[in-house]
Amino acid sequence: MKNMVFVLAMVLTATISALAQANQSRIVDLNGVGVPDVTINETAMCVGVSHSKTYVTDANGNFMWPQLGPPPNSGSGSNCAASLVKVFTLKKDGYVFTRDFFISSPTSLSPYDDRIPLIQATTLPTWKIVSAASYRPPTPPLSGNAFFPGPSPAPAGIASEMIVAGFGSELATSTGSAQEPVTTLAGRKILVKDSAGIEKSASLFYVSPTQINFLTPEGLADGPAVFRVIDESDNLIKVGLVEIKKVSHGIFTANFDGAGPPSAYIVRVKPPNVQVFEPVAEFDEAAQKYVPTLIDHGPEEDILILVLFGTGWRNASLESSQFWVAEGSGQATMCPINYLGKQPTFLGLDQANVVLPRSLIGKGEVDLVFNVGAFTARRVRLKFK
Repeated sequence: MKNMVFVLAMVLTATISALAQANQSRIVDLNGVGVPDVTINETAMCVGVSHSKTYVTDANGNFMWPQLGPPPNSGSGSNCAASLVKVFTLKKDGYVFTRDFFISSPTSLSPYDDRIPLIQATTLPTWKIVSAASYRPPTPPLSGNAFFPGPSPAPAGIASEMIVAGFGSELATSTGSAQEPVTTLAGRKILVKDSAGIEKSASLFYVSPTQINFLTPEGLADGPAVFRVIDESDNLIKVGLVEIKKVSHGIFTANFDGAGPPSAYIVRVKPPNVQVFEPVAEFDEAAQKYVPTLIDHGPEEDILILVLFGTGWRNASLESSQFWVAEGSGQATMCPINYLGKQPTFLGLDQANVVLPRSLIGKGEVDLVFNVGAFTARRVRLKFK
C-alpha cells in the first residue's frame, strides 16, 4: 500500500509538462486562411461558483489564450486563485473545429492544460473519429474526485498506428470488411494529412454507411490533422478534424463500452515457471453483460500478471506511465509494469503486462487506473478475493 502523497506526486510528474502551452493561438480553415469571429467562451469554476469571459478571433483568426495561474495574471473571468477547472468552448455557426472545447486546470491536484496554438476549422460535411477502445468520448468535468484524478477531461487525440472508429452518415453506399487491412474497401479510401502537410493512406478494417474502422498510418506528425473519406474517383465524402499525438489512451473492455472489466486475462506464474491463464470477466446472465470475476492470488509463491489490451500507447515510455488500484478511501496500490508496447500479433493492438501485488488481497471490486503520458485513461474494474 502506497502513501497518497506518493501517488499524487507520480501523477503530477506525468502531467505537469502539459502546462507549457503557448498563449497565442490561431484558427484556420483547411486552406490555412484565418477564420474570424469565432467565439471562445471561458467558464472558470471557483469553489462551486461559475465565472465566464468571452474572446473573439480577429480578422486573421488570431486570439490570445488567457494566462494561467492566480490573479492578476489569470486573464480569467474568475478572480479566485483556487479555480479548479477552466473550460473553453469554441463556436461559429456552420463550422466544425479540431476540438470544440479545451480545458486547463492549473491549481487542481492533477494540473493539466490542453490548449493548443493551432486549430483547424471547416464548413464541409464531417465525421467523428475516436479511439476504437472507447466509444464514449471524455467529457469536461467541473469538479474532481477528492483523492484520484478521473479520466483526462479532454480527448487524448489519435496516435499513429492506432485502431480508431469513425462515425457519421452516408459514409458509404455498401458494407465491407477485410481480414487483413486494405487501403480501399467498399468503394472508400481514407487519406490522412498531418500538420507537416504529408498525406498518407489509412488501412481499413470495416466500412459501412454509418461507421468505418481503420488503422492510422505510422509516422504522423503531432498536431491538427485532416482525415478525408473519398470514393474511388477521389470525390470527397466527409472530412474529420483530429489532433495527432505521440501517445493516446484507450483500454479495450469486455463489454465494448469503455467501462467495467477490461479486455484482459491473468497469467498465474507458479514455480518453477508454470503459466496458467485465467479470465478477469464473466458473463452475468441477469445483467446481460460481463462483470469482474473474482481474482484469487492463491499460494504465497504464485505471481499474478495482468495482460491488458488497448490501442494508442505503444510509444509511451515506462517512465511516464503508471498503473495503480484506487480505492474510494483514498488508498492506492501501485502495480509494477513489466511490458508496455505493441501486441505482437494484431495490427494496431497494444499490450501492457502489469504485476498485481499480493497487497490487493481482500480489496473486493476496485478501479484499475492507467496513467499514460500526460493522460489518464478511463478506469476499468477488477475484483479481488
